[in-house]
Amino acid sequence: MSSEFIIEDNTDESIEDIEGAVDNGLKRAALYAETKIVESMIVNPEVQAGQGGWKKSFGRLARSQPGSPPMQQTGNLARSIISGKVGHLKYMTGVRRGYSDSPYGFYLDQGTTKIEKRPWLGVLFRNKKEQIEAQFKKGHDSFLRGKE
Repeated sequence: MSSEFIIEDNTDESIEDIEGAVDNGLKRAALYAETKIVESMIVNPEVQAGQGGWKKSFGRLARSQPGSPPMQQTGNLARSIISGKVGHLKYMTGVRRGYSDSPYGFYLDQGTTKIEKRPWLGVLFRNKKEQIEAQFKKGHDSFLRGKE
């Protein structure tokens, strides 16, 4: 009676599974972050005394405080928030730079020669770090459960 012991090399399949799980987790975390950024913007704010603002033909618009998300008045900035894959196992979420109707989100966050830097994206990411990590784990685990 002979017995055989066969070892198969499934390294490539295992690496594909790991990369698929990580990719799925990153995609879910990026989309979650995109959603939370848009949700953080106060829609159609009214100027309160001492808030500042500027005159437009349709009334006064409020300015957000430094470190706070910009206030959503036209929806252009909210539409400029994007997330997506930018490389192998690499996703990004943020303000689309050069978005024709809405460059001010980027300018508020990074500052210009005429606008003082008023970072808000990093603040939001730091405040939502645990939730973003939880979304990564859900996406990761979901992918692996589908492989069973």
